[in-house]
Amino acid sequence: FEMGVVPDDTESIAKAVKKAAVSADIIVTTGGVSAGDYDLVVAALKSIGAKVLFHKVRMKPGMAFAAATFEGKFILALSGNPSAAAVTMDVFGRSLIRKFQGAPDLFMETVRVKMKKAFTKKSPMGRYVRGRLVIENGEAYFDPSPASANGITSANCGMDLLGVIPAVGIAEGETIECYRF
Repeated sequence: FEMGVVPDDTESIAKAVKKAAVSADIIVTTGGVSAGDYDLVVAALKSIGAKVLFHKVRMKPGMAFAAATFEGKFILALSGNPSAAAVTMDVFGRSLIRKFQGAPDLFMETVRVKMKKAFTKKSPMGRYVRGRLVIENGEAYFDPSPASANGITSANCGMDLLGVIPAVGIAEGETIECYRF
């Protein structure tokens, strides 16, 4: 069920999490986990005695992400940035949900494919980029989404791969690992 928008104050966030914990197995929040004045989710979780498992991960997009437990329930605190939230949900949340469903394979299938075109944008920690699997002349390629800015949700449309791009970028024709949807 949806809790709606919660005000940016520790007490309201804590109250919403406690209410959700009554009937949810997994609680997912969006926004409020970075380092700004209104990023109060982790403080709210700590205020109710939740055990914060980790806060911030070394990935882009999606660095602002936290996981916690409270009264036997898992909490996934995603970034407020739509692309970052989608990536962390795919990389971390999907496996947790599959575990709760009793699925035999918890993790997304990985494939190694060649880059259809170079991705030269550097990042200190590499990045996850949405793209499509393209077969040309019997070769499998990763074709990155042309709309890859963090706030562009249309970058998810029609994409079936999540490519793991190295920090230094990658040249056309080089092989990368991708998660397959």
